[in-house]
Amino acid sequence: MPKKRILEVTPEGLPRLSWNELDVTQLSRVVDALDYLKTGMADVVAVHSRCEGMAELLDSAGDVPVVVVSDRPSVAEAVASMKAGAADYVPFTSAEAACLGAVAGRRPEDREQVRMQLAATQTALVERERLAMVGQLAAGVAHEINNPSAFVVANLEELRASLRDIRELLKATMEASVAAGDQMQLLRIQRLSDAANYPEIIPDMLGMLHESLIGMTRIRNIVQDLKGFSITDDDDRVPADVRRLLERSIGLTQSELRFRGRMETRIERTPPVLCSPGRISQVFVHVLSFLMDIEVPRGQDRRFVIHCDTEDSWVVIRFGDTAARLSEEQLSRIWEPSPSRPEATRTGLGLAICTEIVRRHEGEIDIGQSEGGLTVTVRLPTIAPASPTSFALILDEDLDSSDPLSEASILVVDDEPSLINSLRRVLRRVRSFSAASSGRNALDQIEAGANPDLILCDLMMGDLSGADLFEILTRDHPVLADRVVFITGGAFTERTRRFAELHADRVLIKPLSPEELRVRLRKALTDRA
Repeated sequence: MPKKRILEVTPEGLPRLSWNELDVTQLSRVVDALDYLKTGMADVVAVHSRCEGMAELLDSAGDVPVVVVSDRPSVAEAVASMKAGAADYVPFTSAEAACLGAVAGRRPEDREQVRMQLAATQTALVERERLAMVGQLAAGVAHEINNPSAFVVANLEELRASLRDIRELLKATMEASVAAGDQMQLLRIQRLSDAANYPEIIPDMLGMLHESLIGMTRIRNIVQDLKGFSITDDDDRVPADVRRLLERSIGLTQSELRFRGRMETRIERTPPVLCSPGRISQVFVHVLSFLMDIEVPRGQDRRFVIHCDTEDSWVVIRFGDTAARLSEEQLSRIWEPSPSRPEATRTGLGLAICTEIVRRHEGEIDIGQSEGGLTVTVRLPTIAPASPTSFALILDEDLDSSDPLSEASILVVDDEPSLINSLRRVLRRVRSFSAASSGRNALDQIEAGANPDLILCDLMMGDLSGADLFEILTRDHPVLADRVVFITGGAFTERTRRFAELHADRVLIKPLSPEELRVRLRKALTDRA
C-alpha cells in the first residue's frame, strides 16, 4: 500500500514536524499550499496553528481533511479551529497519528461529539475566569469594608474603656463633694445628674456600645466570608474545616434562602479536608443557588435541609430542598453546561462547574430525587488530623511588668486618616507615635532621619504599596525592614497575596481588637529586640 501523501504548512522560522508513515511535502506559505491542493496530490493537510491565512486554507481544502497542529495547545483555539472545519486539533507529538486517522475517515457524529466536548470545556474555562473576576471583586469589597470597620471597632472599644473610667471619675467626684459637705456644689451636681439622667445613662451607653460591637463583629464575619470566597487558586490546597466553609457559604446565601423557605441545618464536627477553600466554597454557593432558583408551586411548604457529617473516610454534605422537583429529562441533563435551560440557574452552568471542582479534589457529587424532594450530595475525602498547634496570643498577665510598648517609637503608615487616628488612641501609651499617609511619605520621613522601633504598615496603598516599601527598605535600610509589621484588610492582587503568604509571620489581618493589636505589637518588639 503506498504511503499517504501529506501537505505540511509551517511558516518560516517555526519547527517542522517529523514523519514516519507519510510522504510529506513541506511548504511555508498558504498561497503555495492552495496551488498544491489544486493538483489533487494531497491526502491530508497538516497546518501549524500560527500559520497566517489558515481560515482560507480550511475553506479551500474541500474533501481533503485538515489537521491543525499546535506547539502551544489552547482550548479556545481548538474550538475555533474545529468550528472552522478542521478535522482535528492536536499537539506536535500526536500529529502523525491524527493525520493517519483523518485519512482513514472519521464519522460525522464523532467529529460533532469532539466539537461538543471542546465547546463544553471552553464554557467551563470561561466560567472559571468569571468566578475569578467575581472573587477578585469580593476581595476588593472586603478590603474597602475592612478599613472603616477597623477604626470603628477600635474607636468603640476605646470609647467603652473611656466611659468606664469616666464613670469611676464621676463617682469619685460625687463622693468627694459629699465628704466636703459643700451644699451648693452638691445641688449643682444634682441638677447636672438629673439633666444627664445619671447614673442610669451609663449602663445604657455601655449597652449601646456593646450592641454596636456585636454588629461590627457580624460585619467582620461577613467580610471574612467574602475574603474566603474570593480565593480561587486550584493549586493552593490546605487542610480546611469543611464546617467553616459550609457556614461561610450559608452566610452568603441565607437571606435568599430564608426568603424562599425555612432552613434546617445540622453540621457536625468533621476531620479536615485537603482542598482549595475558595473553590469548595464556590461549590457550596453554586449548589445552594441552584436549589434556590428551581421554581416550586406557590404556597407550598419549602424547607432547605443542609446536613454535614462523616461517613467512613468521607466528609458528606447534603443539600436538600423538600419542595423541588425536576423532570426525568432535566435530571438526565443536569450535569451538562447549557445556559439556555431554566435549571441552569444564575451561573449559566448549573452544576457543571461544581462537577469539575469536586472531581479535581478527588471527591464525588451526585443528585437524587424522591418523595422527600431533591438532594445534592457532595463527598470529599478526609485527611488524618494534624497535630494541634497553638496560635494563642500572649496575654497581658503573661508579660513582664515593664511594657515594651511604653518605651517604643512606632511609625504607622496608612492612607486611611480615620484609621491612623484610631491607632493613635489605641497606642497612646507608646513613647513616640508618628504617622505617614503614604508609602512615599514614610520614605521621606526615614530619609530625614526617622528611626522607629516598629513600623506598622498597611499592605494595600495607592501610591506605594506595603510590599513596595518593604523592598525599598530591604535594599536601602535593612535594619528598618526587619522592624516592619503589616496590617491589611485583604491582599487581593496576586503579587500582594503571594507577598502576604511569604511574610505571614509579620502580617496582621484587620480588623483587630485594640488589645489584640497591642499584644501582637508587644510580641513583635520582643521578638526583634
